This record gives sequence, structure tokens and C-alpha cells, in this order.
Amino acid sequence: MRPENVRYELDEYYFMSDPHQLIFSHFPDSSDWQLLEQPISLSVFEDLVSVKSSFFKYGLQVLDYREAVIRTHGELTVRIGLPSVKVYSTHPRRRESRIAKIEEFNCVPKFLASGSP
Repeated sequence: MRPENVRYELDEYYFMSDPHQLIFSHFPDSSDWQLLEQPISLSVFEDLVSVKSSFFKYGLQVLDYREAVIRTHGELTVRIGLPSVKVYSTHPRRRESRIAKIEEFNCVPKFLASGSP
């Protein structure tokens, strides 16, 4: 790859990030710099699910299982939190571009897995 083909991009997510989110991708040398009420160990960090900055930028949250590997002997529910969603509607035949708010709700999708790993 030639230098003129390299594209650098600033990800502003990493400025003033929530420590509870940043711990999914960064493990400081000193546990004091985790800035968590209860710091986690390196082994716990290595077992965390791999999420990128865009996961949190879109307002998603890990609600149930923080571990990347989950062993089960039956049905399992994994919940991921979504931000509040505003749904808008317009009438396609009207000339005005008014937008009417229909509803606002919180979503928590559920992913089901059955069987053993």
C-alpha cells in the first residue's frame, strides 16, 4: 500500500468516553486508570465481548452478557439495549413538508439461541 492510499480518520468517540464503555476496548496498565468503581482483571477483560466505538456511538448497550463466549445447554436470551427511537410520518400527497411525531419508545431486542455449543 502506498502512502497516498492511506486515509486517517479521527474518531471523536475516544474523547471523554464513558469508562464503562471504554473498558470493552482498552485495558490500562494501572487499574486506577480504568476509572471504574470496581476495576476488572486482565482475564475478565480478555473474555469481554468485542465491540467497537460505533456500537456505543449508536447508543447500543450490552445488557445481559458481557462475555464473548456463552455456554448453554438450552435456550438463551441475549439482550442488547437500543436508544429511544422517534418515529415520524408524512403524508406523501401533501405539498407541505410537515412531520408529525407518532410515538417514542425504547427497544430491547432479544436474540434466542437454542442447543448446546
